[in-house]
Amino acid sequence: MTGYDVLVALHVVTVVIGTAGLAVTAGYVVAARVGAAGERPLPAAVARFFGPRPGWAPRLLYPAALFGLAAAGLSHDRVRLALAWVWVAAVLWLGAAAFIEAALLPAERSVSRLLARTPDPGALRACLNRGVVGASGAVALAVAASAVMVVKP
Repeated sequence: MTGYDVLVALHVVTVVIGTAGLAVTAGYVVAARVGAAGERPLPAAVARFFGPRPGWAPRLLYPAALFGLAAAGLSHDRVRLALAWVWVAAVLWLGAAAFIEAALLPAERSVSRLLARTPDPGALRACLNRGVVGASGAVALAVAASAVMVVKP
């Protein structure tokens, strides 16, 4: 097994784990939004998800890019950075990261702060709406980037 093989394996594993972490976070945000829409208390498991802790699960996707670029560097021209699909996947990945950092995680932190006290229903819905937009955008772009990497158009 070469260094390239190890890096490709790490790349694939971090893509799968990172996308799963992102999907779980998205699922909780959507579940909370559905609950908040009915203006009823959130289920205990959903409320616990938004406890006082950093939002790390979606960020598990980030090392995938580093492993992928490192693998490309060691690929002996099997994968060249000049290939269009490499850059398309990179741009899609950056877009997913932007949705995570600009919308999903700030919304998650805001929801956590709101749930620490009796939340204003309107403020809670607004935060959850922002979270749903961030989660939807990030999941769509992460899946699209993965598809581009598999298909290599």
